[in-house]
Amino acid sequence: MTEQSRRIVVLLALAAVLSVAGAVAVIGSDVELVSSEPDADALVEEVIENHGGVETVQATRVSTYEMDHLETGTTTEETVEEIWMELPDRSRTEHVESDHDPIWDVQVVDGSTAKKYDTDEEAMLVDENRSADAITFHPERVDTEFDVAYVGTDTVDDRDTHVVELTPSTDEAAISVLVGETEYAISGSSNEAKNVTRTTTWWIDTEASFPIKEQIESEYHDPDEHAVEHDRSVRTATYENVTFDEPIDDAQFTVDPPGQPDVYEPAQPFVVSTIEEADDRTPFDLQVPDVPDRFDVALVSASEFRGHVSADVFYRDASVNDGDEIRLFVTEESIEYETVLERDVGEHGGDLVETEAGIGYTWLCSGVRYELVVAVDDEDDGAFAVDLAESIDCQ
Repeated sequence: MTEQSRRIVVLLALAAVLSVAGAVAVIGSDVELVSSEPDADALVEEVIENHGGVETVQATRVSTYEMDHLETGTTTEETVEEIWMELPDRSRTEHVESDHDPIWDVQVVDGSTAKKYDTDEEAMLVDENRSADAITFHPERVDTEFDVAYVGTDTVDDRDTHVVELTPSTDEAAISVLVGETEYAISGSSNEAKNVTRTTTWWIDTEASFPIKEQIESEYHDPDEHAVEHDRSVRTATYENVTFDEPIDDAQFTVDPPGQPDVYEPAQPFVVSTIEEADDRTPFDLQVPDVPDRFDVALVSASEFRGHVSADVFYRDASVNDGDEIRLFVTEESIEYETVLERDVGEHGGDLVETEAGIGYTWLCSGVRYELVVAVDDEDDGAFAVDLAESIDCQ
């Protein structure tokens, strides 16, 4: 087969059509190569500009996320959701099952308003300034030049599809990294954006001209320089039992939780990139530990959520193969830890606790909660965290 590779300019959502973020695809050997190829540019443009002409989509979405991490090896997570979409800007997503605890059970998008309801917490997030369409995950968009290639045909859930690949032709396209439930947007000017090779693959339904599968792979050339220290990630979303252009009741695009749920707004991130900038934006005095000289500041962030301001400072020694790490988290919010290993430790009288990031030391300093988590080879992480904390003055 003679591969078409054409260059087009599209307005592409950072995590496009099947609501996954990242980038690229490895095509399996079962893709059938065809002698007469359709116009790959036309297929992609129809999706981007017109959603394939589709008005509604109903399906079961199966999403997988595979990440090769330098320290922990390969991890894979799967999430199953029921989805209803009325394009371009109405959708409903119901969580069915996943390998991790979901932070919401139902998400509804209706125009510029998005709502997420958590049954267990009886809480609902309401975002009245949402700017993304129903089929996108991130509101950021970027004019980007892509190389488009037609790969062949394939069958997805007993439906015939055309398979196309989209690869950014430059390193300047913005990317996003989703770490747990925290999103770090990295602009194209950053070193990390230029450190990644990415390709997006769509399986476009031959009848509906709409992707029913997307696979996105990111490969990091210098994984030690990446904030989450992985060298490859693959996100895949597949629509199963899909139906197109069937009417959807308006009630599907509302959320009517029982009782009186706790209603709150999204976190408001502050634009900061240095410790000094974060200190200026926070209402508290942001004190940082005296870390060894071999550690550099890798990431600084600050935000306000549910009336509480927080700041994060992430240090790394990139000269170590797996990267020794120190994370400082400071917040006005009260935190209750499920697992307390030891109480009344060190001169601050804090606690050694288990966190999602590892063993940490936490204490109150002038009414603000401090948390230090250390991951350093050949060190007792808890003891090292306590030692670092003593360099912070809480008098």
